[in-house]
Amino acid sequence: MTPPRLAASRGPLAGLAIAIAASAALILVLGSNLTFFREDWELLVTRQDWTADSFMRPFLEHIVLAPTGIYQLLVAVFGIESALPFRVVSTAAFSLSVVLLFVWLRRRVGGWPALMGAVAIAFLGAAYEDLLWPFQIGYFGSVAAGLGMLLALDREDRRGDAIACALLVVSFSFSSLGIAFAA
Repeated sequence: MTPPRLAASRGPLAGLAIAIAASAALILVLGSNLTFFREDWELLVTRQDWTADSFMRPFLEHIVLAPTGIYQLLVAVFGIESALPFRVVSTAAFSLSVVLLFVWLRRRVGGWPALMGAVAIAFLGAAYEDLLWPFQIGYFGSVAAGLGMLLALDREDRRGDAIACALLVVSFSFSSLGIAFAA
């Protein structure tokens, strides 16, 4: 028989797994008839070569180093006939950020309140359209790396600090949203 405390701690994890699966499925289904959008074409057309300029040139005010590399890799593997591979990678980055948010919140407020916070983000309410566009991987990747950085800082040791530093660099490589995590 499972001890009650262990069983109670599994409830939020099971809820999170269900919410992540439902959110990812919903995002992919809602976007199934969509193709690339404005910002996607910036990475698909004007950053086709593997030069420093392609990677380091900002898009609007944002650093798009990591998204540029991801797009170039996906184009090399899958081409641009379908946006689905791009949307799957973007949705995976978003889902990872929700899981990391849950872990970070659970350490502070407990399992059930953390689940409520994570579910609220997983379905994003009125802003759900932002979840449908692959270009948002810049923000999702930045948030996921930033939350990973916060979790690494919780370790309160040198290794945690080194991991946090590396993840902060990763967060910056996805978008300028990394500035919020640096603060």
